[in-house]
Amino acid sequence: MRIIRTLGIVFLTGSCFQVMCQSVTPAQQVPQTVTYEALFRRILFLEDVASKLELRGTSGAAAQSKTQMSLGLTNQEATALTTIAKDWQTQFAAIQNAAKLVTQAARNQARVAGTPSAGVLEQLRDLQDRRDHLNAGQIAQLSAALGKTRFEQVDLLVRSTSTVRQLTIPPQSKQLVK
Repeated sequence: MRIIRTLGIVFLTGSCFQVMCQSVTPAQQVPQTVTYEALFRRILFLEDVASKLELRGTSGAAAQSKTQMSLGLTNQEATALTTIAKDWQTQFAAIQNAAKLVTQAARNQARVAGTPSAGVLEQLRDLQDRRDHLNAGQIAQLSAALGKTRFEQVDLLVRSTSTVRQLTIPPQSKQLVK
């Protein structure tokens, strides 16, 4: 049951973090989909900050241009990146809502039967695959919008400045999981 709870929490938060870890993988080995998901979240967060500042009568331009300046993007490239991030958010929300329902079903089954059904676990894996596919698709859109050479330059900056780290979780014995 603890594994189900942890899987659900990790999936729902979109986080790469876990409570226990065995080793930390260097940033360059973090999957591209994970790095860009973090970038999309950062862009959306800064857009939200800018909106809140503007509601208070203060310019939010500094917040909006932070990523643009750090990645050396033109206005057109920054607009494309923001549009792709917003599209990602809409699609990710649908996946996340479905994951909440499946995770709750897994928890209920674990409470009753001691373990969730194979079907529910398969649904969670399918949702993770959808999430990975969504991220890969948004990266492909960004690559198409920027062009191959420019995307490679931006990708290098995104990866080198990313603070995302991948944690490797050791398998737990059944004795530890209760």
